[in-house]
Amino acid sequence: MKIFTIFLLSIILFLSSCSDSTNTNDNYITSDGVITGYDLAECVCCGGWFVEIEKDTLRIWNMPEEFNKILSEKEMPVEVRLSWKKMTDNCGASMNNIILVNSISLR
Repeated sequence: MKIFTIFLLSIILFLSSCSDSTNTNDNYITSDGVITGYDLAECVCCGGWFVEIEKDTLRIWNMPEEFNKILSEKEMPVEVRLSWKKMTDNCGASMNNIILVNSISLR
């Protein structure tokens, strides 16, 4: 019975600590940036758009589909204003240059 109780408490503790960073709307930063191109590297955590924000080159993990259409008609680089935060789980845990975008527009 002790083993079952410890196991059950461990599962409850583990599940209560899980979170999905893509669904939270807190801690977003609004910045001006310049999209410089698409990351064509072929790896699990590669892909996405390169964006320069305050001399840092970051990668947008979740570009809104409607903005992808706008970018397909533009010549790079493209000046944008975006609301974003660093991705801290999955690929973002191992690579510190991946961001999640809450909103993005042309500047």
